[in-house]
Amino acid sequence: MIGKLFGGASPRQLGNRARDARRWAEAADHYRRHLETHPDDFAIWVQLGHMLTQLGDYAAADAAYASAATLDPRDADLLLCWGHSRKQAGIVIEHAICIVPVSS
Repeated sequence: MIGKLFGGASPRQLGNRARDARRWAEAADHYRRHLETHPDDFAIWVQLGHMLTQLGDYAAADAAYASAATLDPRDADLLLCWGHSRKQAGIVIEHAICIVPVSS
């Protein structure tokens, strides 16, 4: 039904379009709708965190990044962006995650 209302585009696609147009709140709304039916979509949890950071809603961004971390806790881009969001929020990080490269 949502696809028919928006010319066949899914909430994820609509979120991406809104993000590309720098409409952060609209993108966040579409990403939330997408996550209702696709809660394991790591990339969209991260994108939601980005949108919320852009909006200055750091507590909600932190929660979105934490949800992404439950799916892939060692993703370097996630950790970098999450740390940047926390820095913008003025949150002091009490501990750091040490990632040791795995030799092949």
